[in-house]
Amino acid sequence: MPDKSTQRRELIVRTCSGREPEDRPPASDQRGRRPSADMSSEQQPGQKAIEALRNWQPSVRGGTPASGSTVTELATSGHHVVCALVACLGSCAAGTTLGYASAAMPSIEHEAWYDLHHNTAESRWFADILLLVAAPAALGAGFLLEMLGNRLMLLLSTFGLLGSWLSLLLSTGTSAILVARLMAGVFLGAISSSAGVHVAEICPSERRAFFLGFVEVAGCAGMLLAYVLGQFFTWEIQAGFCMLPPLVLMCMQRYVLDSPQWLMRHGKKAEARAALFKFYGLDVPIEFRIRSADDIAKKNSNATPIKCAKSMALALLLQLLPELSGVRLFLMRGDQVMLSLVAETESRDAEGVLMVAGHVALSGVFASLTRIAGRRHLLVLSAFITAVCMVALSPLKHASIIVFDEASKAFIRFNNECSHWTVEDRPRLTDWNGIYAISLLLASYSLGLGHVPALLATELLPGHVRCVGAGSSWAGRWFLAFLLMHEDAWLSAVASSSQGLAPGLVLVAGAMMAALVTPETESQTLLAIESIVCR
Repeated sequence: MPDKSTQRRELIVRTCSGREPEDRPPASDQRGRRPSADMSSEQQPGQKAIEALRNWQPSVRGGTPASGSTVTELATSGHHVVCALVACLGSCAAGTTLGYASAAMPSIEHEAWYDLHHNTAESRWFADILLLVAAPAALGAGFLLEMLGNRLMLLLSTFGLLGSWLSLLLSTGTSAILVARLMAGVFLGAISSSAGVHVAEICPSERRAFFLGFVEVAGCAGMLLAYVLGQFFTWEIQAGFCMLPPLVLMCMQRYVLDSPQWLMRHGKKAEARAALFKFYGLDVPIEFRIRSADDIAKKNSNATPIKCAKSMALALLLQLLPELSGVRLFLMRGDQVMLSLVAETESRDAEGVLMVAGHVALSGVFASLTRIAGRRHLLVLSAFITAVCMVALSPLKHASIIVFDEASKAFIRFNNECSHWTVEDRPRLTDWNGIYAISLLLASYSLGLGHVPALLATELLPGHVRCVGAGSSWAGRWFLAFLLMHEDAWLSAVASSSQGLAPGLVLVAGAMMAALVTPETESQTLLAIESIVCR
């Protein structure tokens, strides 16, 4: 069979010689008559040859000339939105570990092998160990993130989180479940350090605020997933379903790519160009242009160690603000806190789910409005309203399982015969004041404190210390969260003795200080923000 070039040559010869495509040439050509002058252009042999070439379609797709629709498809085939959502899925997977204790521990306490039924001090470690281990894990992950890159770090953390859920699912002893939770804490810290940095470095400036805020919303959505599963299933089935987010992320690993910023910092320009094409197609934003080695070195020279230390300290201050509100105690003990306020005659036990669901919904709304309202405005407004709520309504007195001792006029803990996770003595009447106080605290927290600090902390860090700075700020945040969770009785006592004034003033002062020294980052590229911070 003749090849395609031979077929095309024969087609040109036939058309140029005046023969029809069939094997029967016209009589006029056989007689040797020349075409008349008034013959139309369509009948000219040369024109027919050009038309034949224009209409000829080879059987191989690769040889087809690119059409306008093909070029449009290539120009809009970037996947940076999907890649950012996949990173948010990693945050959701980490969030399930935070909500699992409150939802699953009442079921675990019914197991015959569980030997901490009446030991409140030790049973609380099922949740506290998660935060304690996440702090050094986040710090170490910051250094590994700079060395390994976003892709490898996210995939390793997700795979480790999947292994921790599998270990918990197969646990048949108290020590085994604590080891599984320790593993979960390690990868919780790793994902929290890497997910935000990855999203910040791949999103253009006009979308960065939304997706960075959505990273925090996705973490709360993971907590909500754990609470919902706890309403219907035992702890083993809950652990099985909590494996789904990391499993889905592993299946979508083709969308987990190294950021062009990290590749350029390590001199991998060819890989950076390929990554930019995958993220944005042919329409690459100018802020992600490939920079020369001299330009990168000049930027790094402007970021002196003192300036980098200041930006890292500011990032740490921003990350500590959400924990100063005490909301973490309610989010990680939602079922226990709400059941201790709802009357025993109420048949419903989904108050914890409703509390977390409201927080997720409000956080999602305000995260989408961050670019319009402004980062610093939302931060200060949220901190001020939260402080007013802490002073006027005293919600923190409900953060710990404590009772008021009339003799000492102070709040004291229940004796060790009580379970830390199963609420055995519910009130006869619903404490609506407590429910309103907690609900308003969460609503004011959702306004900006929930997502803006992590957003700003990631944006303000210079490029060559962004990974390490993010890890150190998250390490400080997780450690403060552990202290407040483990010493919840002390926090409740301080809030009650000062009517919430002391923690409220600390929160407002920290927010005001952070807002004053934080530059405006709205619609600014990461390079422009780095120039402002390091000038």
